[in-house]
Order: sequence, then structure tokens, then C-alpha cells
Amino acid sequence: MQYGYIDNETGAEAIAIIKEIKEIGNELVIKFVDGTHRVEDLNDANVEAALAIMEKQAKERNESGEKEKTTKTFQTLNAIRTVIASSTAATTVALLATGAVQENNILAVVPIALVAAGLVTEVKRRKVKGKKEELDKYACFLEIKDEYEELYDSKKSAHMVDNLHAGTEINEFLTINDIDKYSKEDILTIARNIENIKALDGVFIDSQPKVNNLKRK
Repeated sequence: MQYGYIDNETGAEAIAIIKEIKEIGNELVIKFVDGTHRVEDLNDANVEAALAIMEKQAKERNESGEKEKTTKTFQTLNAIRTVIASSTAATTVALLATGAVQENNILAVVPIALVAAGLVTEVKRRKVKGKKEELDKYACFLEIKDEYEELYDSKKSAHMVDNLHAGTEINEFLTINDIDKYSKEDILTIARNIENIKALDGVFIDSQPKVNNLKRK
């Protein structure tokens, strides 16, 4: 988790938000969004406790309205960018049409305010886009987490893990601590894979032993 959120109960920025956990030697290093960290003994209980806190915080952020607010901000910045681009284009066309400036000198006379506004807006838009993608990614994972774990651990198919991860860069059991390593599209693909697996549940069976039924002897 790279971005924090406002605690609905206190109305202030939530504190001690875990960014990630790392296993280093015999230590469990817990890194926080604010740049600080703490160290605990590395054992299963501490890892599970840290993951539980991360999941709780992800759910709290998901319910805080941060996702909806960020989406609206992103849409607003997209609209502003479009207006600035249109204004810049209109000014350029007008200057060229009147012959007030030559094409190779257009950058020298386009209002500096428009250029500056465009740059500032684009920087903000990219930052908000990154936050929006993280929020969307975490929201999707929280929705599929239980089904993902159930199918991952199931013995229904020898190829279940491959089918769950098909079309993604993921080759490990996915926890809340791993989400930042993968793209939004990877998580959405797993969600689609789960739906496909459920839709075809019971249709295919594992062959034991493997027999080539396609070759006539």
C-alpha cells in the first residue's frame, strides 16, 4: 500500500499504515507509508498478524470513500487537461491563421500560462492516476481474496494454480503484501479467471493415468 486514507472515526489521516512487510534473516521488517519502520521476530504468528492488519487497513481505506473521491479528482483533472489542450490548440490556430507568427516560432508566443497550467495539471493527473489504480487494484483483490484462497488450496484440479494465474505475471500465492508488485490488469485477470473456473466447475476431470485418446492404434 503506497497511499494512506482518512480515518472515518477520527476524521484525521490514519496512522501506522503498513506499506509492506519483508523477511530479512530472522527478522520481520514492517515498513509504514510514512517512511518509518519497525522490526519484529520472524515467525508465522507475527507474519499472520501483520497481514491481518494490512487487510484490515485496506478494507478501512476501501470503505473510507477514498476510492470514489480519487476517481472524481481524476475525472476533473482529465476534463481540465482537455480544456487546456483545446485552448492551446485554438490559440495556435488563430495565430497561424492571422499570420501573426510563423509555424516554427509558435512555441515562443503561445501564452506561457497555458503551457504552465498544462504541465502542472499533467503532473497532478499522473499522480492521481497512480493512486486510483492502486485503490482499484486493492478493491478488486479484497473482493476475490476468499474465493482465490479457496481455489488455490483446493484439490479439484492439478492445474488449478496455473488456471488461476493464467495471463498474468503472478507465479506465487498472492497475499495483501504482494499486490503492489503486480499490475491492476493482473488482479483483474485473476478475477476473470475465477469466474471462468466457477463457470466450468465439474466439466473437466484430471486423467489418471494420462491417456492419449486422440491417437488411434
